[in-house]
Amino acid sequence: EKNDADKVSRTSVYNMTDLFIISSDKIEAPRDDGDMAGLASATFVRSGKKAVSVEQWVMLAKSRSDFLARRAALTAPTIILPRLLLCSGLPRSSLLTMIDRLGKLGDHALDQSKVFNQLLMPSATTDWGIGHLGNRRELARKLLGRLSAYLRVKQDILKGEDAENMSMTFLQWLSRECHSQDKTRKSRQKKGLKANSSKHLLNVSAASSILSKFEISTDGRNATVRENTLPLENDEPVVFAKDQAQSRGTDTKSENGKTDEDLESLIEHYCETNRFLSLEKWLQNLFDDMTSKQTDRPSAKVVSGPSSASCTNLVNVSVHLLEAHLKRPVLHDCMTGIVLKWVPVLTESNGSSTLWGVLFDSLWDKCPSQDVWDQLLSRCLQYWRQSHISSCHAWILTEGLEDSDLCPTRLVRFLTMTSAHHSVHVRPLTPAFEFEKYTLSKEGGSVSAGVSLAIECMKRKGALKIDSTVDARNYFPNWLVLILLLARRGKNEMERVIDIILKHVPEEKDGTRRLMSSTLLRLYAYYPLSVKLGNAKLRSLLVEATETLAVDWINWRTPLDEQISDMLSTLKVNPHQRLVQALGELSKGHPLLVLRKLPMLVDILEDDATYVSPASNGISQQDTSTTTRRGRIQAEDLVNPAIAKLNGCIVKVVVRHWGYSFSEPLWVSIMEILLVIPREVLFVCGLRMGLVDLLNVYIRLMHIQSQLHNRDKASKLKARLQELLSTFQSSNSEAWIKFVGRKLPGLPKQGTTKDLISSCNLLCSPPQPMETG
Repeated sequence: EKNDADKVSRTSVYNMTDLFIISSDKIEAPRDDGDMAGLASATFVRSGKKAVSVEQWVMLAKSRSDFLARRAALTAPTIILPRLLLCSGLPRSSLLTMIDRLGKLGDHALDQSKVFNQLLMPSATTDWGIGHLGNRRELARKLLGRLSAYLRVKQDILKGEDAENMSMTFLQWLSRECHSQDKTRKSRQKKGLKANSSKHLLNVSAASSILSKFEISTDGRNATVRENTLPLENDEPVVFAKDQAQSRGTDTKSENGKTDEDLESLIEHYCETNRFLSLEKWLQNLFDDMTSKQTDRPSAKVVSGPSSASCTNLVNVSVHLLEAHLKRPVLHDCMTGIVLKWVPVLTESNGSSTLWGVLFDSLWDKCPSQDVWDQLLSRCLQYWRQSHISSCHAWILTEGLEDSDLCPTRLVRFLTMTSAHHSVHVRPLTPAFEFEKYTLSKEGGSVSAGVSLAIECMKRKGALKIDSTVDARNYFPNWLVLILLLARRGKNEMERVIDIILKHVPEEKDGTRRLMSSTLLRLYAYYPLSVKLGNAKLRSLLVEATETLAVDWINWRTPLDEQISDMLSTLKVNPHQRLVQALGELSKGHPLLVLRKLPMLVDILEDDATYVSPASNGISQQDTSTTTRRGRIQAEDLVNPAIAKLNGCIVKVVVRHWGYSFSEPLWVSIMEILLVIPREVLFVCGLRMGLVDLLNVYIRLMHIQSQLHNRDKASKLKARLQELLSTFQSSNSEAWIKFVGRKLPGLPKQGTTKDLISSCNLLCSPPQPMETG
């Protein structure tokens, strides 16, 4: 059945796609005018704008679905195809399709250069929405750089049957065009003329070497696509390197021969003399030389980074850069830019305890700009490989707590940012998680280390009394996110997390105790079925946190919310005994979660006691007796019906207010559910979550019923209410005195709540004090 449902869903998506864009078998032939059939080419009548904007075409072309991406590339207007090719992250299907479309467009054109030049004219790029891109020549260079980057990073992109029949006309023309521009630039430089200084994405010679690697000719119209590969060793990983055509400095070898102390002295010298441009050039030459060593050997495979020995040197350079940056008393933009650019690149493949120690050092708190570390961490996560991140995880969980110079807040943030969980509110679809695989094994040591880090951050926040975010529904602090991620992995992990937090809870009621009790309450709210409530200290802290956070606690998420709401909605319609028993069991096991629904119970009772005429509900007169037999009490006013004159006729008017009729089984059932909740929870936490409003509704109903006929029909409800009020009086005398001293909302002229309770005889005789001899 599941496979059939998936097939139906897939078919529906395909049919909807064909509705908006023309099917692929009708658009394989190239179109010169750029007008395509289908709803995607529709335009608004008044404004004349396309119904599908350029931004939406970009989104479709970058879709993860090959079906959608390829059809978007086939149906997009020809005039925006260069804009789509400038996107990063294009899937293989849409990239090859767009290159093939442009190539066939040139094959069928009488003047190939004219057609391609028109696509790159500034007039054709005004609607792209990405700002000024320069003139036609600069745009051609950017296109060549982008396509060359795709071919360099994904060398197997041109493998397969679909790539063998591709038209490479557009790539050939683009390469010839940029080569001719490069020759013009060189000739102008020889003549002493000022050359165009615009920045382009990739050097033309480097791009041409990439194209020649795949045997894409830049002279002929027909090209064969075949990848030239070097002899590879079976035990070496397949990765890629930068083009070797990039120029290097003459002093690279001499600098690479220096020791670690020499490198540190050299970097300090550059920083002290503010020779940041020279430092930038030296770093570029150093990185290019080390990454090129792997490609100099004839039998070596092309690799994306340096060897292990070279990695160590690059990591040491990164450490010296960070130390030099932290030593500067005044922040320098050039030095900050060098650190943000080169530290992530140099440490892409490997790291060390020294590097991580400097990266998470507490000295960053004294940095003039606190945003530098945040930007540095974001760039490191973009460049670092998973093996490097895993090594850093292991180091944090084994040695991170032992070093007092490290900042726990930054360590916790790194752990949460490198987790595969995008949100603690949603569970991923796949059962395997990067966070679990690389960060925290199911051994107690790693879980304890992660919780200890989070508790250290929690204590610092508690000492500073910064606790507003922990009470919110969303936007948790990083230490709370880490605890939730650890606890969600299973009941054993949840038990271990709770035990560690309970050991660190202080006896005095300070900010730290409040944060820890709030954290325990959050764990219970998010994973109620995994928390064991047998620990008396845990129950006490949960009650304490609920009493403090009663208003915010009601708005928190919990997986049982929907289940409890559905059960109460069913109870309103049909309060049968099995449902009442189920709600009673739920109230015994999770009383705090049921008390969150007290406002909902008030609304249910208010609606039930509101009189609605049968005609307004669509009930005929003969069906009225059926509705009254189902436990609904219909009381009559003690005063005779009023006499009125309507259209010259004398009529009797019966006035029915709120409380004249009600469903006694519903009211009794809700009272029975409340009576099974423990006293210390109901009359402590419940008073902050709506119990007073619920009791006011019951007392108001009983007062109104006492003024009507049939007052004895509510005897069962009266007995339950007497029991609840007596329990309230004996359990929390201080709160009881405040409760009976107020005036009842809706009946202010009837005196205090105590007067109403006495008039309705709702309270049994108070317990007599014991005599002492």
